[in-house]
Amino acid sequence: GINAEYGKQWYQRRVRGSDRIFSPVLALQCSSNHTYTACQHGFMDIFVGINYMHWSLGFVTAEFFWDLYLILRQRRTVKENRTTNEDVKKLMDDETYVKARLYSLEKINFGILKDAYHELELSAITLTFF
Repeated sequence: GINAEYGKQWYQRRVRGSDRIFSPVLALQCSSNHTYTACQHGFMDIFVGINYMHWSLGFVTAEFFWDLYLILRQRRTVKENRTTNEDVKKLMDDETYVKARLYSLEKINFGILKDAYHELELSAITLTFF
């Protein structure tokens, strides 16, 4: 019937790499036929034309820049707070605060470099093996 013929055409177009093969009309006809084997098309056809490599690279890159934005905000805050306030003075002296502040700046700077290297490494792996 029409479902078997559509399945054959779907498979041929899928093998040839066509990216627009979803047919809502035939999917409705198939859903009225209660056999699963004759009808292996429908919802999943929406995902056929998606380039997963581009989407994954875009998501990872967007996440990297969001994290970088948050880290740079934190770095600016640590750089601007050179003196201790009253609450911190109860916990540590000025010399300890200065050492802790400088250590935090170094740790943040190293984290930025580490994250940038990780982003480049992940992009290279994705472009090579995806």
